Amino acid sequence: MGGARQVTKASEAHGTEPLPWLRATIYASGNFAKNLVWGASELALLFVLTKLYGFSPAFAGALLLVSLIWDACADPWIGALADRSANFGRLILLGAPLLAVSFALLFAGPWLGLTHPAFVGLSLIAFRTGYSLVDVPHNALLARISDVTQRRAQIALLRFLFSSFAALALGQSLPAQLDGAQVLEGPLAVWGALTGLVAGLIIVGAWFAVRRHDRAPSPPPQPIVARTALTILGLPHVRLVFALALVGALFSPLLPKMLLYYADGVLNDVGAAQGALSAMAIGQIAAVPFWFWLSSRWAPESSLGLAHMIAGLSGAALLTGVAQAGASLSWLAGLYGLGASGIYAVIWPLVARAADEATAASGQPSSALVFGATIFLMQLGAGLGTGAMGLCLSAAGWQDGAAQSPAAQSMIGLIAGAGPLLGAAVAIPLCLRLQDKGR
Repeated sequence: MGGARQVTKASEAHGTEPLPWLRATIYASGNFAKNLVWGASELALLFVLTKLYGFSPAFAGALLLVSLIWDACADPWIGALADRSANFGRLILLGAPLLAVSFALLFAGPWLGLTHPAFVGLSLIAFRTGYSLVDVPHNALLARISDVTQRRAQIALLRFLFSSFAALALGQSLPAQLDGAQVLEGPLAVWGALTGLVAGLIIVGAWFAVRRHDRAPSPPPQPIVARTALTILGLPHVRLVFALALVGALFSPLLPKMLLYYADGVLNDVGAAQGALSAMAIGQIAAVPFWFWLSSRWAPESSLGLAHMIAGLSGAALLTGVAQAGASLSWLAGLYGLGASGIYAVIWPLVARAADEATAASGQPSSALVFGATIFLMQLGAGLGTGAMGLCLSAAGWQDGAAQSPAAQSMIGLIAGAGPLLGAAVAIPLCLRLQDKGR
């Protein structure tokens, strides 16, 4: 896909001095915290709920789907609430402790003897709420700390670099907690408590580094949310960005979500997931300099289309059945990581640009609302994908602790491979349309 050189503004956000790279890097480290807990929930919660809590895959998937729908509905509301405030940090300081404690409880439940579905449901709701309270304002800060598209793209890539470091940390630590015929509940509970604590402290520090930029250009009016939302939805660029966010969250993450199941059910080696997750994280990290370089030469929508194409190739390769050993699974996960690096980073400068357009069109502060709506769609897509995973695994006859049937093994491979391939098939035409409208 060709890309036009990005035209950027010459001034920084709100007339303040440019954000130093050290502070930008500390701000970006917030993604390490967020991806540490979110990545663990995406990769392991369905596995933990079926293996340790004893829930069926369909019931566990339904629980996660309901919690993600709650999260998705909370995101626009939190975004609107943030736009009414001159300071995003208040929400981050409120959400960080809730996030840390609820995350720890989810992984400590079996050890504490708290396995009732009501406990799990309430813990999931608390976790999703805490995550939204830190995620929406932290993402929306991107529109406040700079209004230069190229600089935003580079900061977004820094954020994704920290997300990849978190994925690497998870790849090294999480499978070790879940390996073996008998998962040790005590060490898993300690791991969850430490992970939640570290994440909470880092996200607070990330906001503190840019707190001087965390202010609206003027005392914000009280926006009429419904009218502002209708104005935003009437903008073609914004609708296309929303569609890309939904597609990226619905299809592309299915491959990493299935790695534990693939290693356990197809390769009969849960430990192979550790190598695959590490390879995926290394691929993500290795690709960041390329996407960083490309951000100054291609429009973000062109880079995003290329990223989906690379991830789609990994899915197509997996569908051919080449991943019959841990090493080949790691190679495919590494290839997926190259594309995922662009998918999950390049979307954010597009969202920031959409937020600028929404604010100009509505005459109201709308950046957090646009970011919240984007995250709503991402959570909705993730929830639908997770729910569909659980239903498909149950329909194929997946059983915990048993040798999986050929039908279950085929379903695991189909979900993992078809996800990024379908994502590419839908996202690339959307990127081309967005590129055409930008000319």
